[in-house]
Amino acid sequence: MLFYVKLEKAEDGWLVAEVPALPGCVSQGKTEEEAIENIKEAITAWLWTENQKTHSTTPTDKEYGVSGLRDLPRTGKPPRYDNEFRNKVLALLEQPPPAGQAVWDAPAMAKN
Repeated sequence: MLFYVKLEKAEDGWLVAEVPALPGCVSQGKTEEEAIENIKEAITAWLWTENQKTHSTTPTDKEYGVSGLRDLPRTGKPPRYDNEFRNKVLALLEQPPPAGQAVWDAPAMAKN
C-alpha cells in the first residue's frame, strides 16, 4: 500500500511528515530519513487502530447463527422495517430453504 507523505519544515527546524489520506496521521524527525521512518511507524499504528475499531463491533465467538447477527444503532434515517417484520424474516431464515434451492432468495422469501 502506498501513501503520499507531505513533508514540511517546522519553525523549530524539525521536519513534519503528514499523510493527508489518513486523518491525524502525523509525525516528525530531525532529518528527512528520520521523519520518513517515523511516519512509517505512524501509518502502521493508524492502520492498526482503524482495524481494531472494525473488529470491536463484530459478534463475539460465543454468538453464532442468526443470534450472531445484529444491527448496531447508527445515526441517519430511521429503520424502514419494524421489529415484527424483522422477526418474521429471521424466523424464516432459520428454516431450510425451499426444495431445489441452496439458500433463501428474495422471491422465495416473498412467497412465504
